[in-house]
Amino acid sequence: MSKKSKKKAAERALAAEIEKQKRIEAGKRLMAKRPKNKKKIIIASVIALVLLTSLALGIVFSLLPSEKFSYTKSNLSDYIEISPSDYKGYSVNIKKPAATDADVNRKIMKLLYLNRGEKLENGATVHLSPIEIGDEVNLFYRGYYIDEDGREIDFDDNTLYDKVTLGVGSLAFAEGFEERLIGVIPWEHNFNPETDRITSGSVEEGDVIYVSYTAIYSDGRSIKRENERIDLSKEDIDTVYGVGFSSYVKGANIAKTLEPKIFDYGTEGEVTYGDVIINCAVRYKNPPLTLTARFPLDYDTEWLRGKEVKFDVYFNGMLRYTPATYDETFITETLKLTETDLGKYEGGTTLEKHRAMLYEEAEKDCEELFDNLVSEAVWKQLNEKVRVKRLPEEEVNTVYEQIYGTLISEYNSYYRFIYSTIDDYARAKYSLTKYDSITEAMMDEAESTVTEKLIFYFIAKKEGLLPSGKALDDAYEKQVAEHLSYYLESSKEELDKITDEAEKNEKIEELKAQMLEYYGKEYFIELVYYEAALPKIIEFANIVEN
Repeated sequence: MSKKSKKKAAERALAAEIEKQKRIEAGKRLMAKRPKNKKKIIIASVIALVLLTSLALGIVFSLLPSEKFSYTKSNLSDYIEISPSDYKGYSVNIKKPAATDADVNRKIMKLLYLNRGEKLENGATVHLSPIEIGDEVNLFYRGYYIDEDGREIDFDDNTLYDKVTLGVGSLAFAEGFEERLIGVIPWEHNFNPETDRITSGSVEEGDVIYVSYTAIYSDGRSIKRENERIDLSKEDIDTVYGVGFSSYVKGANIAKTLEPKIFDYGTEGEVTYGDVIINCAVRYKNPPLTLTARFPLDYDTEWLRGKEVKFDVYFNGMLRYTPATYDETFITETLKLTETDLGKYEGGTTLEKHRAMLYEEAEKDCEELFDNLVSEAVWKQLNEKVRVKRLPEEEVNTVYEQIYGTLISEYNSYYRFIYSTIDDYARAKYSLTKYDSITEAMMDEAESTVTEKLIFYFIAKKEGLLPSGKALDDAYEKQVAEHLSYYLESSKEELDKITDEAEKNEKIEELKAQMLEYYGKEYFIELVYYEAALPKIIEFANIVEN
């Protein structure tokens, strides 16, 4: 390979590495309003359920232009049918979120986390100290909700707990999770469920057991559970599962199927349990930390939106960092906010003015959240109303290849530290069991993406919403300029070393050409189209604020 080719390969490798962040940053204002896939990308593992940034990649990736199919030149009526009455004049009811003091406190947490000091020693005594903002904790946790019968239902079918290293204050988890960790002494909830589970022998008093079963009630209801967690130390076992159930499982053999049995279920009659097998038991040395958290209103998984849920947490280690202190010095010297910055905000002290600034940011977040919920409701309407005749096969295959490429990129860049194989990650991402098809799930996503783009371009063309001529050229140059500003950040150190202005400009033009070659002109044109047409398509709906 020539020197020139090697340089080019290195540049493209660099571009590939920073591609995700550049696209997210350059397009995030627009992408938040992009149509969502009909089939949600749901990560079944609790770790993904509580991480709050999983959607961005899918949004940006869906806007990558096709190399074989033209949405603007093709006759889209050959593929879909949607009438003006389907996308104009209908109403959507959206609850408008409001900023709270808790939102401000979470913003302060994030600032303290981002400005923590150096890592301190990690000895046994650290685990005897209360957790502070900025510390990193290694923990096991299970997330669950309480169903109408009083059962604790896990978010997934994991036998025990998920494991993660969490920076306290990073706001990676649902609201309430990290706040509750502050002040907790890890040693008081120390346990390793990876090694301390029992898979043979008999169930003992006070065990926590993981049970699979089928239950049939007198009213005809039937439920089947896999690896349901039952804490035998609780006093309400017989109330929840039937009179005598606790005696039924205590002393039973682990990993062996129990005999079917009928139990009195109070005023609701009887319940019959069959196919009962206690998969394993756990004898905890220390109690878990049980905390409550709440998912955001725009969370990917609709049934979890705004839902209050519980987590049981155990600690397996902690790294201590020098904590930052939220005071006037932090605001003026660390954050470098001046009196000019804070002057327009009410308050008698610097802290009060800064909180007022953060409250204003929280209000803007609520406005953005509301806009996103409106956009989602609009696209839900369009997805329900569209009549698909057929899909362009080549385009579906192209998008499928892009989705597969993104899956690999996501795994290699982050999720390989969580999942042992890319197959495990793919199954978790698409909420699949070992009997389901990853290929089918990705193809479903590809078809949904193509359908949504057909809808967008169909309406935009019919209503004359796509810019052309000078308007298109100007918007195109603006998009290129915005992308270039992010693109140049990766070469800032190199550019700063160039003192000659002409030479620096030449280097910038070289990087610009590289960026344009990498993305392609169609990518920026599509961004222009979406920015121009999406708001107007959304305005066709009547928005009712609850």
